[in-house]
Amino acid sequence: MGRWRDAVKQAAAHIASAEYAYVAVPPSTAKVAMRKFGAVAASGVGLLQVDCKAQVRLVVDAQRQPKRRYDLNHWVRKIDLCRETARKS
Repeated sequence: MGRWRDAVKQAAAHIASAEYAYVAVPPSTAKVAMRKFGAVAASGVGLLQVDCKAQVRLVVDAQRQPKRRYDLNHWVRKIDLCRETARKS
């Protein structure tokens, strides 16, 4: 899995709507990610190692993120505005 950085970026993007976010990777990928630990640690995303027997090991614990209710309200207002604009057209 050479795209573990993409997975970390995706998890970091979704962290706005979750308290915790983790990326699960095979052991060989977890070793690479640990060597470049900054990419994982700075994002607040946790890292899980999953082997071929489906055993999971916590490699990096995720940082708890505060709940952000305003994000949802912001998007609901945007959707309502788009609908209203479409009806006027």
